Amino acid sequence: MTLAFLDDQPEIVAEAVHHALAALGLPGLAIRFVGVEAKGRGRVKLVWARAEGQPELARLRDAVRGAVRAAGVDLPRERFRPHVTLARFGAGGADAARLAPWLAEVAGLTAGPYPLDRLCLYRSTLTPEGPIYDVLAEYDLV
Repeated sequence: MTLAFLDDQPEIVAEAVHHALAALGLPGLAIRFVGVEAKGRGRVKLVWARAEGQPELARLRDAVRGAVRAAGVDLPRERFRPHVTLARFGAGGADAARLAPWLAEVAGLTAGPYPLDRLCLYRSTLTPEGPIYDVLAEYDLV
């Protein structure tokens, strides 16, 4: 689940973000998933599991975004829709009609709660086969 997307940052800014996140000392929480949704008309681009909106998760996101901003990253204002991506389809997308029966079957998914006891700072490298994600740092939630 992405709490703050940093885009490309110089090493000095990334180091400042690392120190800001390490200093947060935030509490852990549990996340529950409550449904599966798809984005795209006719051609589906993305399928995700929606996380239950809870105040603790919103506070965690706000704290992370505040630390990132304090480290010098200008983040855009955006609405928080907590989710975990299940599938991302290429530029052409997937046929929505073919996915519709499966989406109807899993639309009412409920799963969890799952403990969230750490945050990770990731780097993504885009390749023709898809992105590669590397963990740069981990931060325990207390």
